Amino acid sequence: MRSSQPAGTMSIGELATRTGVAAHVLRHWETAGLVAPARVNGVRRYTEGDLVRIGMIRRAKAAQLSLAQIAALIVPTGTGDSEQRRAPLRAHLADLDRRAEELRIAREMVAHAIDCDQADLSRCPAAREIASRAAPAP
Repeated sequence: MRSSQPAGTMSIGELATRTGVAAHVLRHWETAGLVAPARVNGVRRYTEGDLVRIGMIRRAKAAQLSLAQIAALIVPTGTGDSEQRRAPLRAHLADLDRRAEELRIAREMVAHAIDCDQADLSRCPAAREIASRAAPAP
């Protein structure tokens, strides 16, 4: 028979089900210091606060932040130096903006290609103009 668990807590399996994050990923994030579940008789127990934290980690991962960058956002360092946290994020934001612009141009090209009557898109003046706005390869 299972022992009773503290009210308002969930097991790693329950958290995995609620968040769609595999249990092994949650354990990895714990090892990386991103989450710190309570332990009851050696068993991880997660709270609603952990659920919010997992949501923040997922959103940060979607923004292509590294685990180290995510840790800088959500793990207190004790230094109180918010500029140390913000500087790398500013650089990352600039990169996201650059990539968003590239995606916008790519979308414009595809939308134009759908309606373009040219058999060879490289001969279309409008498509050529759109392509000229693409950033050079890194």
